Amino acid sequence: MKLYRHTRRSVILFFLLTPLTLCIYPIVVLHHIGKEVNRMYEGTEGYKKSMPFVGAFFLGIITLGIVPIVWTCKVAGKLGRKGYALGIRKPHVCGPLMFFCGFLFCFLIVTGIIAWTKFLHTCNAIERKLNELASVQAEEEAKADIISEEAAPEEAPEIVENPAEPEAISAEAPAEPKEEAAEEPAPEPAPEPAPEPEPAPEPKKELAPEYRPAPRKNVRKWRVRLSNSNEFKVFDTEEEALAYAKGLADKNNAKLHIRK
Repeated sequence: MKLYRHTRRSVILFFLLTPLTLCIYPIVVLHHIGKEVNRMYEGTEGYKKSMPFVGAFFLGIITLGIVPIVWTCKVAGKLGRKGYALGIRKPHVCGPLMFFCGFLFCFLIVTGIIAWTKFLHTCNAIERKLNELASVQAEEEAKADIISEEAAPEEAPEIVENPAEPEAISAEAPAEPKEEAAEEPAPEPAPEPAPEPEPAPEPKKELAPEYRPAPRKNVRKWRVRLSNSNEFKVFDTEEEALAYAKGLADKNNAKLHIRK
C-alpha cells in the first residue's frame, strides 16, 4: 500500500530541468511537496496547513520573492521535525539551513546544492518510511479480519419442543356383581415361556467436540495527552503517537513521558 507516489525525486534532474523549463519544473515539484506535507500532518492538533506553492510563487512577484522563501523554509522545518519523529537519522533539513544555504548564500553554488539536496532527500526518506508503515498496518488489519471471520461461530438451528399432549383420562364403569358359581377344580398352571434373549445394546454415538472460538487478537492503541488536560488522541501505531507527542511537547515546552 503506497500513500505517497513520489519517493525518488532526483536532485540532478531538479537542477537540470529548472533552467530548461524556465522554473516551471521546480514550481510543480514544490507544489506537490507542500500537498504531501499537509497530508503528513493531517489530524495533528494545532497544525496550520501550508498554502499551495503556486499561490506563494505569484505572491513572490509582488513581494520580490519573500513569500516563496518563507514558504520553503517553513516546509523544510516541518520535514525536519517529521524526520526526527519517524526516527530517520539522515539526511535532515530545517528552516535555517534552507534560508542561509539555499537562498542567502546561494551564489556560492555549493551551499545551494547542499541545501536543496537535503531538502529533496529528506522528503523522499520520510515518504518511503510512511509507505512502509502503511503497508505493515494494512497487513495487520487483514490478519485481524481473517482471525475474526474464522472465530465467528455458526448459528445453530433453534429446536422447539412440542408440548406434551395431555393424557386421556377415562373413567372405568363399576363392575357388575357376578353371580356366585359353583366351585370348579383349579386348572393346572401353564408352563412358563422361555425367556427371550435380551437385545444387544446400541453403540453409543460419539459426540462432536465442543466448538470454542479462538481468542481475538488484542490490538494495542496509543494515547497522547498533556498532563494538565483530560483530552487525548488515540493512534494505531507507536510511531504516529510518538511523532504527535514530540510535536505537542515542542509546542508547549513540555517534557515527553512514555508509558506502556
